[in-house]
Amino acid sequence: MKRKLFTIGAMLILTAGINAQTDTLTSFFTGSLHLYGLDQVAPRDSGFVMGNNAFGDLAKMQRFDNTHGVISGGTITGALLAVPYKRSAGGSFQVAIWDDVSGVPSTTPLATKNVTLAAVDTNHSVFHQIGSAGVYNLSVQFTTPVNIPTLHNFWVGVILPSTSGDSIAILHNANNDFADALTNTGELRYDMSFHSVAETQQGWGLNAAMCIFPIVHFVGAGVEEMNSTSISMYPNPASDIINFDFNNTAVSHIEIIALDGKQVYKQLVDNTKASVNISNWYNGIYIYKVVTQNGAVFTDKFVKK
Repeated sequence: MKRKLFTIGAMLILTAGINAQTDTLTSFFTGSLHLYGLDQVAPRDSGFVMGNNAFGDLAKMQRFDNTHGVISGGTITGALLAVPYKRSAGGSFQVAIWDDVSGVPSTTPLATKNVTLAAVDTNHSVFHQIGSAGVYNLSVQFTTPVNIPTLHNFWVGVILPSTSGDSIAILHNANNDFADALTNTGELRYDMSFHSVAETQQGWGLNAAMCIFPIVHFVGAGVEEMNSTSISMYPNPASDIINFDFNNTAVSHIEIIALDGKQVYKQLVDNTKASVNISNWYNGIYIYKVVTQNGAVFTDKFVKK
């Protein structure tokens, strides 16, 4: 049976624009923001295309590959997502990473991170723009970074809440805004079968991508991996001061970037150590870059608490 969808309306929840992204895959997401429901009269009763619905869908996910931002091996450390609607009976859901097996997600996730519905703020004022068209209101960091699979293809998505009375929806772009939906936007049905949301006979016929943006740390492709013999940063997590020890590496400058892509700090370096006062910064995850005088880039993350 073909699934039918109806638009609830475009979501105009944008804040100040971001000029660049650092280690967050966003280039695949273009077009306008939408939230499609199953029932035009009572969409929140019947559910959402990209979320819990009357069909009993179990998970929604996006595939990432060398066409959609994956430039090398490395690790997946977290994800940014837009969750504009929730109904909570006190439960939770999971953000997950799956390996890609011949174009479909692996049966068992590579990693999951539990998120309580109470922790999700759906107020429009907390949404941030990311990339040219996407937004997010939820930032998730995996407990242990996940290695990007050897073939550089993987899925990132949400295992939907299953407690009675709990539901969420994931924001996405409009139909025909994402030409690769047939191969790169999927869902797990109630019977554990996997389908593309772009299928026309058994699916939605929807060519769209979800606001799911992996946070990655690439190794190679001009980015050098952090190691104990080169450059170190401590403490991590930190609340007041972070310190850099360059171990006699000739360094040009330090950059620190928030997860939404904004550069929040830059310092030229002319000695073997440096310190940065972060006491007045917002709590969360930041990405730092240390650029050497020969142009090499060392990058990693720290947590401000």
